[in-house]
Amino acid sequence: NLPGDLMNSVASGDSIIVCGPPASGKTTLLRNVSEFCADHLLRRVVVVDDTGEMTGHSPRENSIGTLARTFCYPNSPSIVRSILDFNPGIVIFDDISEKSARIAKNLIYSGVPVVTSLSTRSSVDSVDVVDSVQRHPILNAIGENAFDAVFDCELKSRKKIPSRNEA
Repeated sequence: NLPGDLMNSVASGDSIIVCGPPASGKTTLLRNVSEFCADHLLRRVVVVDDTGEMTGHSPRENSIGTLARTFCYPNSPSIVRSILDFNPGIVIFDDISEKSARIAKNLIYSGVPVVTSLSTRSSVDSVDVVDSVQRHPILNAIGENAFDAVFDCELKSRKKIPSRNEA
C-alpha cells in the first residue's frame, strides 16, 4: 500500500527520495513502489540492490513486481548502460550510497525517474525535510534539483522540492 500523495508522484514520473531513520519502513515502502509500478502502472522496474535487503536472496522471498528486474552489482562500470538497455520506466535504489549516487545521477539526467531511500538519524521536521535532505553529502553528488519530492517515512508526508525558478 502506498500513501496517495506518494502514489501520485510515482505515477507522474517524479524522482523521489524516501527518507527516515533505520527501521522506519523505507525498504518496505520501496518494495511497494516497485510492485505498484510493475503490476499496476505496467512499467519496467529496475531495482539496484547490492545488499539483498530489498529483493531478498531468492526471487520469491520479497515481491518487487512482475515487470521488475534486479541489478545487484552497482560497482560494475557498465551498469548504467545495462540499466538503460533494459528501458526502465523507473529505477529504485535501496539505501543510496556514494557509488550508487553516481549511477542515479546518470539515470536522472538520461530522463529515467529514480526513487531512492536515504537513511537519516531521525525524522526531520516537515518544514526542514527538503533542506536537510538536499544538504546530505551523498545527494550533493547527484546535483541540485535532481529530485522532485521527498517523502518522510515517519511523518508519512511528501514535500515537493522547489525548482530553481521557485526557490
